[in-house]
Amino acid sequence: MFATTGVSIRVRSRPVQYVSNKRKHTFECYRNRQQHKLEKLKTKQLTQNTPCDNWVLNCTDEIIPDFVTRSLQLGSGYNNPNPHSAPYVRVLSEIESAIQRNPSADVIRHDVSNAIINHIHYTKQPFHDKHENIRKEIQKSKKYLRDRDDLVVTKADKGKTVVVMKRDEYEEKMQALVNDSETYEPLASDPTKKTLKKINTLIDHWHENGFIEYSERTKLKVFNCNPPRVYGLPKTHKDGRPLRIINSAIGTATYKMAKFLSKILNHVTGKTEHHIVNSFQFAEEMREQQITNQDVLFSLDVVSLFTNVPVDFALESIRLRWEEIEEHTKLDEESFTEMVKIVLDSTYFQYKGKFYKQKFGIPMGSPISPVVANIVLERIEKDALEKLCTRGIVPRFFKRYVDDCLLCARKEEVEAILNVFNGFHQRLQFTVELEVEGKLKFLDMILRREDNTITTEWFPKDADVYEIPCGACEKSYVGETSQFLCKRLSQHNSPPPPKHTPHRTYTARAWYQLNYLCLPGLKRVVSRHSLRLGAWRLL
Repeated sequence: MFATTGVSIRVRSRPVQYVSNKRKHTFECYRNRQQHKLEKLKTKQLTQNTPCDNWVLNCTDEIIPDFVTRSLQLGSGYNNPNPHSAPYVRVLSEIESAIQRNPSADVIRHDVSNAIINHIHYTKQPFHDKHENIRKEIQKSKKYLRDRDDLVVTKADKGKTVVVMKRDEYEEKMQALVNDSETYEPLASDPTKKTLKKINTLIDHWHENGFIEYSERTKLKVFNCNPPRVYGLPKTHKDGRPLRIINSAIGTATYKMAKFLSKILNHVTGKTEHHIVNSFQFAEEMREQQITNQDVLFSLDVVSLFTNVPVDFALESIRLRWEEIEEHTKLDEESFTEMVKIVLDSTYFQYKGKFYKQKFGIPMGSPISPVVANIVLERIEKDALEKLCTRGIVPRFFKRYVDDCLLCARKEEVEAILNVFNGFHQRLQFTVELEVEGKLKFLDMILRREDNTITTEWFPKDADVYEIPCGACEKSYVGETSQFLCKRLSQHNSPPPPKHTPHRTYTARAWYQLNYLCLPGLKRVVSRHSLRLGAWRLL
């Protein structure tokens, strides 16, 4: 009996021993792997990105210190928070105000408290702050630029290059822009209070007539705000680096209402067959087009769109589409168009304490301006194509992205098409660009004529900034994710890669053919990098 019991105990102990050995083996493998990883990290040397000259453009005759240049090269999108100055009190107060009526408020408070306590303990560890040196350089650069008030740091109009200018040059160019009597006129006083009163009065009228709820009325009304302000972005791709004037409408009297109205109008725009959703969809459509030797590719572009859209013409375009718009709002036509007119007429701004008003067009920088311009162009697009059809002129295809139009028609019909588009209003004028040697640049691609088909090829614009050095050559890699880069190249370059060809191999070859990076550098860089620079706002 005892012998049998001993055998039984040994049999039962085998699974236990197996599990114990398996666990020990797994633990040893994991520990060895972590130790190997730790040894590699100890001997790992940080790779330093070699700065490129076009990351920061120094338009002065002075030498900018290296630490300032390095900080500016980080760009406006760089985030380097200081964990020692985390706003715990503000976070707690905002969370408390948001969860007061939540039945799970106590659970949320407990989770938030644990998260904050863990963060406080973590920041006290000596190894947590990996970017202390960068933070010190940024603080040092901020002090340098505060002391050098004769310098202006901004970004370029196109691309994401950081530009350093002399303040005198910047202010001289800005003053020349606002003093343009054909575009702007000076105002004697600030019209903000008058505009605010009009908007709030009409909002109360909406609530009294049941067009909006009380909560929406409270959300839309504004009682204290700032006038719109303008600043300039240098056009580094043009001679003399002229400034493009930018009107910032954030926090102004019309900003909330403009967002409210644009949300309604967005429901009815972009529905036409000619609308380009994005360049990927556009590339696919172009590959399906068939053209003849008598056809020519050309593009139409509106001259200074926002400053030339007539307000009356825009309001009339909205009224013509009211049957579509009223499905997305409780407002009646009169109340809606009255508010749109108030917002579109608010084209004033402040510069250096003085007030100016844009004489013509719709406000630049307002959330409603792009959608209103789109409605106007959709009307012109529809009427122009109908008028051309009555004349027997039918373009092979017509595509439009905002104010960029692409057409294919017979060469002798181009002038007639341009005249029809320019005949709707004397302020809304289009310019034309014809294909050259069977090629035409449109959006972010090149259209090529090959026999009776159109092929597309993606290309980066000259103003783009390339951020990451290759390491094997003097070129640099553009700051996009590997996934997006592969998708962009495969969909914009026709024909698409063969199915048996590895996607990454095709991407490397396509990029190599464009002569932007050497092949070894691309394979190494694309697989691990994703970043975007910019620190001028931090400074």
